[in-house]
Amino acid sequence: MRDGAARDVEPVETKVVVFRQGTTLAGFSSFGIAAISRGEAFEQPTAVIDAQAAKLG
Repeated sequence: MRDGAARDVEPVETKVVVFRQGTTLAGFSSFGIAAISRGEAFEQPTAVIDAQAAKLG
């Protein structure tokens, strides 16, 4: 970053899923703030993604 401010920047894990149904494209990203702050892994919220995919048919 070149804005003059000093920052401690660490990479964090993010999970992304993208799917297509016909001409509709949907994408979801997630990250677990609590898990990230503890340095733990986290799962993709598959129940939410499955529910949204079902709405597309």
